[in-house]
Amino acid sequence: MSIKQRGQSFQATVHYKGARYRRQFPTRLEAERWLVETKTALSQGRSPEMAPSVALTSDDYRPSTFKELAEYVFEHHWRGTRSEKTMKINVNHMIEWIGPEKDYRKITDHTTDMLVAQLRDTYPDSTVNKKMSTLRVILRLAYKRGWTDRMVNIKHFKESEGRIRVFSPEEERKMLDWFIGAGDMDMHDYVVVSIDCGFRQSEVLKLLAHDVDHRKASVYDTKNRKRRAVPLTPRARDVLERRKRLHDRELFPMTKDQINWHWNKMRSALGYADDEEFVPHTMRHTFCSRLADLDVSAQVIQALAGHTRIETTMRYIHLSERSLFSAIERLAASMGASETSKGGDATPHPATPHATTPRHMALCGA
Repeated sequence: MSIKQRGQSFQATVHYKGARYRRQFPTRLEAERWLVETKTALSQGRSPEMAPSVALTSDDYRPSTFKELAEYVFEHHWRGTRSEKTMKINVNHMIEWIGPEKDYRKITDHTTDMLVAQLRDTYPDSTVNKKMSTLRVILRLAYKRGWTDRMVNIKHFKESEGRIRVFSPEEERKMLDWFIGAGDMDMHDYVVVSIDCGFRQSEVLKLLAHDVDHRKASVYDTKNRKRRAVPLTPRARDVLERRKRLHDRELFPMTKDQINWHWNKMRSALGYADDEEFVPHTMRHTFCSRLADLDVSAQVIQALAGHTRIETTMRYIHLSERSLFSAIERLAASMGASETSKGGDATPHPATPHATTPRHMALCGA
């Protein structure tokens, strides 16, 4: 089975027992749907639908079920965006939870309240907000298109910033020592590069030998679709140079599942099995937090971490209490220097009246 774009349309092809079935569609969503239906029909001994159907882009199109509506919104709202994969997951979850055959015009406030209550049994409020935001966008589009005559109210919970989990130097040492003891240098090197460069897991796994030179490592930023270069610490440079001697292309030829398996083994051995935030992504938090503790500016941290929004970076600036105390200490020092330059007289003096005070009082009728 395959789908190929041909000009402004999408060509879907199915090969089955030596026969070929092919159709053209105006959108990829229609092509994908036809592929699934055709495969099912052929496996059941039925003939596939080969007659042209009503196009999703036609003037008289109106989805009849929640699944059709959700897939339509995904195709026209999220397809081709940076969040496509995540939104595909969220859309599929909503189809599963609401029901594919549910009449979306019958979704009420009570429906969403019950769904929220169920989700809060499993997910934190921040995740519930993200999931329900997907449903809000789906139903809002139906309302704007006139496919439903009312908008459903969906609760949004206030999210607390909370405490960002970071690894302490002691925890970092334990992780590295454990992987060395286990003879797992792949994971040891993965931890070093993740903590010292702040790369996302996907960025580490896509790191190629030609992306690294003696001074920096360059990765393709998965969020803003740009290349970014991060200068290397001495130990990160040593690790990556060693891996370049071992690997001609991919420096970390591992999968996410393999990393998770080795990570969870280490996590349990060190006694962190119950710490839900003892996860690989915390190494990225650690990178940003350590920079903030060193009074590195938000703009520099944003550039190094590849944050799209400065608000994301500011979470780490707020986290660094040492930076706040350091700022006040510098302020106090500057004030002390200012007093010293005046002769060291710290005796307070009454404020000099403003030159316009008598005139101001006269104008006020005093």
